[in-house]
Amino acid sequence: MLCPKCFSEVSIVNGAVYCPSCRVYYSSSTEEFLKKYDQEKIKSDFEYFRRTTKTVTTKAQEENYKKTVSKIFLFLGSGVVVFVIFWIILHIGPFGYREKLMTNYGFTTQAKWIMRFTTIMLVEDLKSKDVPANYVHGTNEGKSRAITVDSANDELAIHEVAHFWWSRLRGHEEIRKEFTSDILKLSKLEDVEYSESSSFAKSLVALYCNCPIQDKMDLNNVDDGNYYALMAAFTMGKYKTGDRQLPYFMWKYYDGLFSGKLRVGTCYEADNCQYLKI
Repeated sequence: MLCPKCFSEVSIVNGAVYCPSCRVYYSSSTEEFLKKYDQEKIKSDFEYFRRTTKTVTTKAQEENYKKTVSKIFLFLGSGVVVFVIFWIILHIGPFGYREKLMTNYGFTTQAKWIMRFTTIMLVEDLKSKDVPANYVHGTNEGKSRAITVDSANDELAIHEVAHFWWSRLRGHEEIRKEFTSDILKLSKLEDVEYSESSSFAKSLVALYCNCPIQDKMDLNNVDDGNYYALMAAFTMGKYKTGDRQLPYFMWKYYDGLFSGKLRVGTCYEADNCQYLKI
């Protein structure tokens, strides 16, 4: 027997009809309950209630599902649009030149993303690959997000990017001390394998170390920014092998910027460098 209110099964308690769900006594006897409450009608009402409730629930679920799917597609669509815009920006104009530069000269993945998110590239003449006659290199010390070059010359670009990269490292005085000491060490190296890089380091010390006694360098009198940037342009990212390779004790300063895996040949291998004609 079913309860006429909640359609749940009723119980017989001490001969009386009782609904545990509603906590209601309906009749003092089963016969009286059956006479008063038509069980066929109750069952019919229950079936109708079940069908209509299921339909309403199903429709609500369908609506929620459609809304959820719409939100997902809207989110994915927005993400695709943002990605496409970001990709286009990265591959046109000065930003496109920077992407090509980083790919060709084996910048590390970390360096690429840091450059993308923390700097902007400004190239005054994208059509030119030449070094302007009146070129004066910058010394980006991290005070500006803009890395500016006069032309799309890879030597100049790597030089200016290296200035920015070194600005991130030189804030640690110990790194500056070690680096300037290692440049001095390299300048005195007599190993034939590193003759070119040693000779170049010697010229850097002569030009950018205002110190009468080189073995006692005062960091305030050393242009370590040009030490770093010019050595980067000297190797063009190929610092572990080749004619301009650096000894292993210098690698740690450039490992974060370059991977050493280039997709192009360097200008000095083709004997057509314009900036550092050594």
